[in-house]
Amino acid sequence: VLDTLEVLDLRNCDNLTKSPHFRSMTQLQRLDFRSCTEMAELDPSIGHLKSLTDLVLSNCKSLKELPQEISQLISLEKLDLTGCHQLTALPKSMRRLKQLNWLSLRQCSSLTEIPECICLLLNLQELDASHCESLASLPDSLGNLESLRKLDLSWTAIEELQSSIASLDQLEALSVACCDRLKSLPQFPPSLTGLKATSCTELRTISDVSSAKRLKKLHLCGCTKLVDLPGIMQLEFLRTLDLRGCTSLIDDSFLDRLQ
Repeated sequence: VLDTLEVLDLRNCDNLTKSPHFRSMTQLQRLDFRSCTEMAELDPSIGHLKSLTDLVLSNCKSLKELPQEISQLISLEKLDLTGCHQLTALPKSMRRLKQLNWLSLRQCSSLTEIPECICLLLNLQELDASHCESLASLPDSLGNLESLRKLDLSWTAIEELQSSIASLDQLEALSVACCDRLKSLPQFPPSLTGLKATSCTELRTISDVSSAKRLKKLHLCGCTKLVDLPGIMQLEFLRTLDLRGCTSLIDDSFLDRLQ
């Protein structure tokens, strides 16, 4: 039976403390361990799942690490690690996941960094690292993610966003909402259509926003220390501008410039 299995769904199996052996499940395409809250480890035999495209480990709250063998999942496209609160690091071997296009690290509250190896995932289109409250640094080579379309870094502890982000020429949506240590934002790529930087209470400067010439939505409400918004008049496609509570920015002279 196992050698023909394509989907294995074990979500909400609260008594599962470790994963099964996978050696005979060679045709498996989707594996779901969602909310297996007591599962502390993945068997290294997971590397035998050469046909696996989807791996869901969300809310596996006892999972502390991923096996190095995860790099052998040559067909993997989606990896969901949402809510893996005890996960402190990602294996460097993940750089071999060449087909990966969707990665969620949301609410991995013990994760302190995104390793450089992630920037070798050239097919990655969506990266969600929101609510990673201990995440303080990003890889310098972030701009190498040439296929990235959506990046969510909301509710993290990052203090700066790498200037290499301007090289992400497929990036359409960027969120850094509630990053209360973030003091500045660098130049944006021309492809960007939506920017959400709400409640960044230490944000003081933003580079010339006209670099994001396709920008349609700009949400900056609650950025109380923001003092200027250079290039705003050059955004000919802008449809939504949210500046609620930007008390250091909004005055009569700023409004006159918008006329």
